[in-house]
Amino acid sequence: MCCVMLFAILAACDNNEDPAETPDVQEPTPPPTFYVIDFADGKTDFLMMNIGTPGTDKGSGMEVATVDGANALKMTAPNGGALRLGINVDGLLGDKAKDVNMVVFDVYAEYPDGNFSAVSGRVSAMSGDLAPFAEEKWQIYLASRNPAQAILTFGADDNFGTSGNLIEFACLVNGPSDRGETPAVIVIKSITFFNASNEAIKANTSASWSAPEGYGDEVKLEGWELPYPPKDGNPGGWQTWFTPGTDNETEEYMPWQVLAASFGIVFEMEQPESFGLVTFGAYNGWNGGAMWDMNFADYWEDGMLTIMWDDVRDFFDPLLITESSTAVKIAMGNWGEVQIDRIILLYDEDAMP
Repeated sequence: MCCVMLFAILAACDNNEDPAETPDVQEPTPPPTFYVIDFADGKTDFLMMNIGTPGTDKGSGMEVATVDGANALKMTAPNGGALRLGINVDGLLGDKAKDVNMVVFDVYAEYPDGNFSAVSGRVSAMSGDLAPFAEEKWQIYLASRNPAQAILTFGADDNFGTSGNLIEFACLVNGPSDRGETPAVIVIKSITFFNASNEAIKANTSASWSAPEGYGDEVKLEGWELPYPPKDGNPGGWQTWFTPGTDNETEEYMPWQVLAASFGIVFEMEQPESFGLVTFGAYNGWNGGAMWDMNFADYWEDGMLTIMWDDVRDFFDPLLITESSTAVKIAMGNWGEVQIDRIILLYDEDAMP
């Protein structure tokens, strides 16, 4: 009997391992994943404010704040310039980036002074370089349509590559700022990525910032003075043609690369009594468009009328200048008799094709 009890005690002692020798094994905690990025975790490391592109507000900022009882991303432009938010798609989605077919933003505009004014912009997708392969406009043009959704849907041949994938959310027209009033605060309540089957794709909000090389870098614009006065004109305004890639005596000279890399145009002039039609586009499959009755007085200051293409994207699409463009036309009407001293095209030399 004593032998049996001794054996039982010894067995029990063998089963009691020294706690100091027991490895403390813990399962790794996976990073949080969300089907809808709603900023509930307060994380924004996968985002970056781009202040390098011309026309962008250098004082742009973002923060996660409470809006209607829930977290949301607030973006401010204290100087009334454009807002540009870069989103690291690779970090958020990993190898699922190639499956993205649609991106949806729930957007809201706040007005610190209580006065509603329309705001608008666009969502762009980039892959490997800074050239957008897909873009869609968004707008909040009525107080009753606030909040709204900004939706970018990819075409059949549009898709992210293996690296350098980026979404840029931009607010380009912030109405009150043009008149010296308080700019609107742009609020993003959520971001959701969908595949071709309209299924939401999980996102890792612990991702850090990464983007194609050069994104957000400051762009230093050069000026190319256009030949003026033009050959042809009319009493109510003027028009002229430029033929890219020619330098003979009978044609105006303008390298098409300068036009392709252009960001805007400056007129050194006296202030007209009225502003009207402006057309700027490429001939040969007409690209560009026209703007009617736009109040360019908002863009005139100290003897210069400066029009940045991003400021007027709601009125016409950007120039699509290629080497095959046979001519470029600038036409203006309803300006009356005004004195124009110089016309200068603004372009980024580093971005020329």
